[in-house]
Amino acid sequence: MDFTLIRDQLGEKSTPGKFFLPDGSFLVHSLERPWLNNQRKVSCIPPGRYQLKKRYSQKFGWHLWLQDVPGRSLILIHTANYVRQLQGCIAPGLRKGEPLKGDSGIVWDSAKAVKRLPTWLSLCLIRAKKSGLPFKTHPNTGKQSKGIKPPSWHP
Repeated sequence: MDFTLIRDQLGEKSTPGKFFLPDGSFLVHSLERPWLNNQRKVSCIPPGRYQLKKRYSQKFGWHLWLQDVPGRSLILIHTANYVRQLQGCIAPGLRKGEPLKGDSGIVWDSAKAVKRLPTWLSLCLIRAKKSGLPFKTHPNTGKQSKGIKPPSWHP
């Protein structure tokens, strides 16, 4: 059963999206860094289907860990409200916020959203809003920001 992240757009400063349950119902909003060629700590991850593991750390408490992300390690779905708090990971939020001066992306109530994450699921699919591909992380071709070159796997 897949837990799906659908990216709304590939932005210059952040990548907003939404998480959906296997039945297709909306769960929470998401926030990631922009696509910067999968560079460690500064880019969102490539689209794909990833194994999920429940994980605990003193810094984030209980959260989810995406396994076997190409060229990356320790990609987490954890509490964060601002894109600047992310180092290539994904932040869930109950509400999508408007960026404040100096911030590039915001989700609110992230700690509450993490508690809603379905830790019983074993797969996470990441894809673009308008791609018809099941559970793949593709940037949205309809809302790209100027100057962003799509990754080589872009449809």
